[in-house]
Amino acid sequence: MTRNAPGILTCAIFSLVILIVGNALIHAETPTPQNDSLSPEKQSLWIEAEDFTYLGGWQLAEKNTCIMGQTKRKKSDVAEDRLRASTKVRIEVGGQYKLWVRAKGGENQNPVRDFSISINSIVASQKLGAHTTDRWEWQSAGVFPLERGETSIELIDSSQYFARCDKILLTTDLSYKPKGEGEAQNIEQIDAKNPPYHAHIAKVIFNDLAPGTLAGQGGGTGFDAKAIWSVDGAINIVDGDLQMPEKNGRSFIRSQSGKPAHINAGSEKTSQAFRPLLITMKGQVWFSYLVKPLHENGMAGINLRQAANEQQDLSIYASGRDLLVKGQVITKRINDRFPIGETSLVLGRIDVNADRHGDRLFAVWVNPDVDQLGLPLFSEKLTKEHSGISHLGLAMSTGSAHGVSPQIDEVTVSNYPRQAGFFHVAPRKRHFGLSHIPVKAAEHKSQLPPAGYNLVFSDEFDAKELDRTKWDYRLVDKDDSAQEEENVEVADGHLIVHARKKNVGKCHFTGGGVISKNVFVYGYYEARFKIPSSEGWHTSFWTMPVYLPMEKRNVEIDFCEQDSGDPNYLSVGLINHRETGWNQSNIGRWVVEDVPNMVEEYVLIGSEYTPEFIRFYVNGRLIKEVDAAVFPHGPATVQLSCIASLKKGDRFQNVAQLPSRARFDYVRVYHNPKYAEAEAAAQIKAVMPTKPIPPISERQRSGVTSEKEGTLD
Repeated sequence: MTRNAPGILTCAIFSLVILIVGNALIHAETPTPQNDSLSPEKQSLWIEAEDFTYLGGWQLAEKNTCIMGQTKRKKSDVAEDRLRASTKVRIEVGGQYKLWVRAKGGENQNPVRDFSISINSIVASQKLGAHTTDRWEWQSAGVFPLERGETSIELIDSSQYFARCDKILLTTDLSYKPKGEGEAQNIEQIDAKNPPYHAHIAKVIFNDLAPGTLAGQGGGTGFDAKAIWSVDGAINIVDGDLQMPEKNGRSFIRSQSGKPAHINAGSEKTSQAFRPLLITMKGQVWFSYLVKPLHENGMAGINLRQAANEQQDLSIYASGRDLLVKGQVITKRINDRFPIGETSLVLGRIDVNADRHGDRLFAVWVNPDVDQLGLPLFSEKLTKEHSGISHLGLAMSTGSAHGVSPQIDEVTVSNYPRQAGFFHVAPRKRHFGLSHIPVKAAEHKSQLPPAGYNLVFSDEFDAKELDRTKWDYRLVDKDDSAQEEENVEVADGHLIVHARKKNVGKCHFTGGGVISKNVFVYGYYEARFKIPSSEGWHTSFWTMPVYLPMEKRNVEIDFCEQDSGDPNYLSVGLINHRETGWNQSNIGRWVVEDVPNMVEEYVLIGSEYTPEFIRFYVNGRLIKEVDAAVFPHGPATVQLSCIASLKKGDRFQNVAQLPSRARFDYVRVYHNPKYAEAEAAAQIKAVMPTKPIPPISERQRSGVTSEKEGTLD
């Protein structure tokens, strides 16, 4: 499901970060007696190494319970950011924090497993993982004065391959010493009566569940893996969203299986589903969900259930008329917030276990700007203290004999001390992740194609069918889309790629595309096209490296990637297929926010690629230039494609608007004779970078945390 309302967009994630606390100094550690548990009044923050935002040259290890240095080469041959894994955390209370790291040594230090850690760019003097026993041990890395706000943590791989890090603890209890030696366990719980704060997210988007009733299914992350959804009433999964059928039980809309879902359990009463969380959440607990009312009487929302011995829930329901907030003595209706047929984000926060965190505030926002959250729509102090949130509940009601419950999707609960794990809904920011940097188009148009270029390849699509001497069909399945030859048509002077609702294998939609038979390196590339009118489709003009031996692999160049949920946005980028993982391979991803509406207007996309630089243009205006010396050059095919997307914001396929189509007017490639020799050499063997890739700070937006991303093309 995704937002339809103007200026309200989904999919990107809330951030843990604000401004980096600088100029921190390491204070000498004072020997203190060992203590077995953290005092309740002390502040502590636990970080699992595998949850770091950027792993650099490190990789997940030992069943994803820790990370391991994996650079494999001499330091002189490795870019500096490849040696580092980094993350940022929120410090709620400033003070002196002792740093503990759980690291694994090696017998006789063969192999060497040492690494370093830095806090706010200050490197601790203690070498970690340097002990000579092949086991996990807690090691102190010093005391740091930390201010309230963002703190940056980096792991620096000294061993160049074998370093191991499991978890990190920052605590103001300077007398505390962690204990435990489990081989690959989450061993340090400190005290059963007073456990440490663990950052945790529980999330379910329903796309990963089978269509039909929710009862008896698992699904989602962050829940008790042994417990399924317990359902009272009728709650069903239809096309990746959750919804309750109409009261009379007649055939409902078609499900993902393609068969009508005839269900006779609907009623005016509220249907509910509950599932236990993996851990009981404490402190500031944030929640969010997307809701799309389809009738003024139908209601849907979530319940946050207290620990098992506390039965009263906190409930947040939305209908086509209002928002109902209930819990304890709170009962409040907020009117005129949810237009029929439009998707909205409901976001909230509850303070539990308030003697340790927060002021017992229960607050709710509707369609907030996530970069400037502002005042909540509703806020109220809880009347009593609670020990934690242990269960997530889902609740729905048709509201009347003729009502239909809203659709609900992307339900998230998090105990991060700042809002985290939620999708962006700020204006024109739904598609922006950590690796998406906004850019502006130049004021003046450039001469395109640039002087000195000659046309070497083109297709104006004026024939009656696809020219198979120039193109192959793109038939690979991707995301929720099977690509089919029948979806590609040449008509009316255009290449038309149809977007259709059709179940093929595990995919629920079909798209298509074409791949050039010729391969190119340097040149000026240009295409003119517009996108499908239906939400949920990813249209691209791009090149893909020819998969030959490693020495010939080079970059994917995305001249334009466009998600139809926001027709006034597009992105360009470079992806290095020599590397693995989004952060490592994503050399750059730049977003233009204010292009013409690509559903209604054709947009001209161009790019000049030379041995010295690559430039990206939109409607003749330069938007980005990149030094070509930072990435490998080699042969690649030209591709035009349109696929169903469940990423980058378009999580809801608007089936009612299908079939739809992308229309490509033409595609052209030009060469400059002065690069002919360089072109011939790069066609034979990839030209390797002569400059290091820019540091991660230059390839990421500040102030945003993203879930793992990947190219959709």
